[in-house]
Amino acid sequence: MTQTSFAAGSIPEWAKLVALPIVGAFAKHLWDRYRGRLSTLRWTATYQAMAFATDDTGWGKVELLYDGSPAQNLHMAYVQLQNASSRDLVNLRVDLVADENTIVLRSAGALRGGTNAFQFSDDYSRIIHLAGENKLPEQDRGFWLRRSSFGVPVLNRGATADFKLLLTRFDYATPSISLTNEHQGVRVLHEPPVDVTWGVRVGQAIVVGVVVGIGTAFLAMRLGMDKRWLIVLAWVLGAVAQHIGAAVVRLGRWLMTLAD
Repeated sequence: MTQTSFAAGSIPEWAKLVALPIVGAFAKHLWDRYRGRLSTLRWTATYQAMAFATDDTGWGKVELLYDGSPAQNLHMAYVQLQNASSRDLVNLRVDLVADENTIVLRSAGALRGGTNAFQFSDDYSRIIHLAGENKLPEQDRGFWLRRSSFGVPVLNRGATADFKLLLTRFDYATPSISLTNEHQGVRVLHEPPVDVTWGVRVGQAIVVGVVVGIGTAFLAMRLGMDKRWLIVLAWVLGAVAQHIGAAVVRLGRWLMTLAD
């Protein structure tokens, strides 16, 4: 009985014919999953007490007025919304909702570093108009007076939108704001915004930069680079790994836009 043997490292032709379509299908599956993933928006909120009214407990009474009307307690809420995805997003609707017993008195939003303020959504603008004329139905007051809704024309990858809200409560509790978005293909996470380098998340840039640096150093070693220069190369690659990774990621994004 004759036993077929192969030279070390050789691959039969039939194995190549079988393996290559499988590898190609798997690579396409990973590529489709990468392109179809949800875009992530990260948001966080901070609060600052502005003024408190107090009853007369023997030390005198503190009265608080807002636009000439009595108010109990005033707070400022600062909300940051960051596009932490690799996609530029357009025509986002951002809804900011306060907790029970909190009323939104004023609100505004704009892109960080931008010059134009966001416009309110159409339905929210209509509610503001009705409330200003005291025509807002009582059954709608509890729903709309806790909300503020904006239209965000563009939120590029890595960009941050800042919102400010003036809130009032009739107790001494700290208010709370939640952010919602129903844009297709977008998920919202209540997490602090991340640092970015050239529009790329720092963590992602470092990982990609380290991988590219290791590959470059290995290739230089295989090509016979002198050990002294190899040490210098490794040090330089480590020092600028974050920026190398950011550049590689941005290059990959640009190539993806060509493939769309």
